[in-house]
Amino acid sequence: MNQITTSLMAAAALLVAGCGSVEQGAETRPAGDSVLGAAQLRESALAVDFTRHVRPILEGRCLYCHDREERSGGFVLVTREEALKPGPRGPRIVPGNAAASPLLVFISTGNHAMSMPAVGMKVPDAEVDILRRWIDAGAPWPAGEPLRARD
Repeated sequence: MNQITTSLMAAAALLVAGCGSVEQGAETRPAGDSVLGAAQLRESALAVDFTRHVRPILEGRCLYCHDREERSGGFVLVTREEALKPGPRGPRIVPGNAAASPLLVFISTGNHAMSMPAVGMKVPDAEVDILRRWIDAGAPWPAGEPLRARD
């Protein structure tokens, strides 16, 4: 077998195996620019606010594929109730426990088939940290604040 065939077979094996042997910390996709401005990033270091920090990230990075029309992976992020609804393998966001929230795994690595966003640049570490701290704080989401697609 040549090297290309071997590489393709290894990639297929990872997909079939469900990416169970993803090397921790290995990155194959570079991080994109933040959807938050410099001032928002600085203030988020003090306290994470859903409207000022989390909402722009979810709307700018996730809602395109996880609205009520697309429903990629059966995951809808329009309201808190929809975001917390368990999927076939359980919850994707576990309020109070970011380490047990698959959403963080999907957005924090860029080296396997389940990486999110599925296309494009990896979510910058600063935004991953904001979402991690938001989830650890209980994933507060003001009632009556559904996410809306950005233009």
